[in-house]
Amino acid sequence: TYPISWSPKIFVYENFLTKQECEHIIKLAAGDLTKESIPRVIASGTYITKYSEDPVVMEIEKKIATWTLIPIEHGEHMYLRKFEVGGEYPKHLDLFLSEEEQKWVVGQGQRMATVIMCLNQAEKGGEIYFNDAKVTFTCVQGSALLYFSMNDEGAHDLRSTHSFLKVVKGEQWTLTKWLRQNKAGRWNK
Repeated sequence: TYPISWSPKIFVYENFLTKQECEHIIKLAAGDLTKESIPRVIASGTYITKYSEDPVVMEIEKKIATWTLIPIEHGEHMYLRKFEVGGEYPKHLDLFLSEEEQKWVVGQGQRMATVIMCLNQAEKGGEIYFNDAKVTFTCVQGSALLYFSMNDEGAHDLRSTHSFLKVVKGEQWTLTKWLRQNKAGRWNK
């Protein structure tokens, strides 16, 4: 594990997932993908909720908790996303900031950190770009990216703004884990 930025805090973990784990996740949930309805996002995705008891999914959850030092219970369900040629996700934050979005914060707290795991590598494009830090991360199969949306004082870190750049050739598969300040809704039942 090594940092690629301290402001905001961004870390890389090479070989976080094995090739077998990456292929398993794609095979497990690829049939559940739907076109995303977020404006300007060109991708397909799905929460892998119904696979949360899968042994590989459970092992990945444990790895994330060990790496981030954030309890499993603070994690939302993981989200599988596929970007095809032309696919991208413009500049955004993982925080819920608008009044309308506050319903997603009650009880669970904010998304304080995010782990993005790369399940493959696009032939060209598909990098993750942190706009304020001017840092680009190229997905390599098995690598993972950890960044914090909140600073050490618990305030929103607006410097964590990032984009998924356009895939030019091939496709890019990622698995995202959002981590909350408190137990995530899935654990409050």
